[in-house]
Amino acid sequence: MANLEDALVDRCLKRARDYGGVPFTKQRLASRCFSDISMHGPEANTSVRLKGTRGLGLKKQRRLFPSGPLGVVRYAESGVLEVEFPSVELLTALGGRHTARRALAAFFTGPSKAFPDKMPVAVALQFAQQHLRVDLDPEVVELAHQNTTDEPFGNGSHLIQQLLEIEDVAVARRWRTLDMDKWRAAGLTWPLIRPPRLRPAPPKAPGVVYRVSERHARLLRHFDQADDAGKLFIEQSAVLAAAPRPQPAPHQ
Repeated sequence: MANLEDALVDRCLKRARDYGGVPFTKQRLASRCFSDISMHGPEANTSVRLKGTRGLGLKKQRRLFPSGPLGVVRYAESGVLEVEFPSVELLTALGGRHTARRALAAFFTGPSKAFPDKMPVAVALQFAQQHLRVDLDPEVVELAHQNTTDEPFGNGSHLIQQLLEIEDVAVARRWRTLDMDKWRAAGLTWPLIRPPRLRPAPPKAPGVVYRVSERHARLLRHFDQADDAGKLFIEQSAVLAAAPRPQPAPHQ
C-alpha cells in the first residue's frame, strides 16, 4: 500500500516546480517544507508552482496530491499556478507527523532562539503553556523532562518533540486537558511511561545442558551405527519408554 501511495504522490508531483522550474520530488519537497518550518515556525507556508491553469477562477484552492492539504492559489501566469500550502500539514502528508515535529523543534530551538538547547523544567512548562493546544498537568511535563535529561548535547529539541507527540495523542483522543491518571487509564506508555523491561529467562546450569546434550548425541550415534533391525528396535523401545505408566494402587 505504501508503494502505491508513493507512486501516486510522485505522479502528482510531476506538475510541481520550484521557482527555478526544476520539478519537485517527494524528498525535495519535504526538504523544502522542513526548511520553511525551521525558519518560520508553525505558520510557515511553502509555495509550489503547478503547470496548467485549468479551473482558474472556479477553484481558489488546490491539492497537490489527494492526501495532501489544500493550498491557496496566489496568482497565475503563462500557464503556471502559484499555490501556497501550509508547510506543517504538507510535510506531515509527505514525511509523517514525526518529521513535522522535528522541524518545529528545530524552529523553537534554532533561528527563533525562543528556547535553549538545555531546557529546565520551568522553561518546558512555559513552552507547554504557550505553544500546545492541550492543557498539560505539570506532572506530565516533568515526566517528559525526566526522560530527556541524559541527552549529551542538550535536551531542548528532544523534549519539544516529546511534548508535541503528547499533544498529538491528546488531540487525537479529543482531550482538552491531560494528567497522568488519564494517560494511565488509556493504557498509554511512551513517551511518559517507559514500558517494562522483559526479564531474561534464568540460564540453565551448564552441567545439566552438557549431560543432556551428550546423552542425545550418544543415542544418535547408536541409532546411526545400527542396522535396520536395530533401528526398529531402538524406535520401539523409545515409544515404550515414553508411554505413560500405570500408577500403583494406594495401600489400604
